[in-house]
Amino acid sequence: MYRGLRTEIQRIIFLVSFCGFIGWLVGAVAWCLIIGGTLYGIFLLRQMQRFYIWLSRHSDRPPPSSSGIWGDIFDAIYRMRKQQAAQQQDLMQQLTRMQDSTAALKDGAVLLDNRGQIEFWNASAEKLLGLRHETDRQQPLTNLLRDPQFVSYYQQEQYAEPLTLHSPVSSDGFLEIQINVFGDNEKLLVIRDVTRLQKLEKIRSDFVANVSHELRTPLTVLKGYLETLEDQRENISPQWHKAINHMQEQTARMQHLVDDLMLLSKLENKNTEQQHKAAVDISRMAEGLRDDALLISPQHRIVLEGPALHLMGNKNELHSALANLVTNALRYSPPDSTVRLHWGTDNDGAFFSVTDQGQGIAAVHIPRLTERFYRVDAGRGRADGGTGLGLAIVKHALARHDGQLDIVSTPGKGSTFTCRFPASCVL
Repeated sequence: MYRGLRTEIQRIIFLVSFCGFIGWLVGAVAWCLIIGGTLYGIFLLRQMQRFYIWLSRHSDRPPPSSSGIWGDIFDAIYRMRKQQAAQQQDLMQQLTRMQDSTAALKDGAVLLDNRGQIEFWNASAEKLLGLRHETDRQQPLTNLLRDPQFVSYYQQEQYAEPLTLHSPVSSDGFLEIQINVFGDNEKLLVIRDVTRLQKLEKIRSDFVANVSHELRTPLTVLKGYLETLEDQRENISPQWHKAINHMQEQTARMQHLVDDLMLLSKLENKNTEQQHKAAVDISRMAEGLRDDALLISPQHRIVLEGPALHLMGNKNELHSALANLVTNALRYSPPDSTVRLHWGTDNDGAFFSVTDQGQGIAAVHIPRLTERFYRVDAGRGRADGGTGLGLAIVKHALARHDGQLDIVSTPGKGSTFTCRFPASCVL
């Protein structure tokens, strides 16, 4: 039993005994017990008053001195207050340390509550987004960052990939925003300044486009002279026939490479709007791809599977993407094998897949297949006439339709390349 409680019980026993004895002496036991109980009640009310005054006005000071159960109550509350104050101080120190550490980050950090309101940001975020402590705290972020791209990205809640957008504080700046969800739908935004990377990417894209454009003229001249020589083959020494054939092959390969570079440069340019966006009959496009594939490689079997499917998009870009997948399947599949074209809809939208029975691709290569000029087998790719840009073209063509490329492959068994389109593209 607690010491204070024992003392309080002893006090009550003593009071009852004393009042009972006095009442026995004067012949009024009941009245003396009532008077004693009243006095004890007054004592309790007085302790409650002291307790209330101490809690409401002087809780930072030591508690009033008391004995019995009230002494234990005062001491317990005081110890709890001291522990709470120590915990608060420790939390404040941790918070200060966290703020100091985030302030040292070059990347911006913004913390949002489950309602999308700003709870905290570091110095870098304040600089990158132009936030102000006086007015922006506890404000919805979408009220301050009103870029339509960001609002759509934030509301869709698909944060697997970061978003790149123009800086709200610099006309020529670019920011990359990655949203991470934790806790009770709270969000942590990490903001990076990618202006330099975007400028380098623009320089690279412009360089590729300009070089590709400049190469077209000399290639056209070479191709024209080679065609003239081909027409005069009977008047040319036989020892030059092989050289002319080889030059024609390399010229055609270079022309194909230039065409792919020009197309990829156009697809990569986010400022280039899609032209002639209209309904595209995917089933009819697949039949055309089948017919072209049989002309190129009649030894393959092409199987078509799928219902009527129409997508809203750019016909030329979609054709480039799907044709590259079919061409790759033919290029890397053995003769007399089957290439399967399958399309349709599912819960996520629409899809178009190309399945081959080739040698397959090891898992370590799959994440890099859509990089420019990346080859699993460099020698074989060049020997087959590939440019190494086909899957990069597919990736960027799909990105312009809000789609993505999924790759599943098993070494020795074949591969399946699937173009996935959102439900908004399906007609």
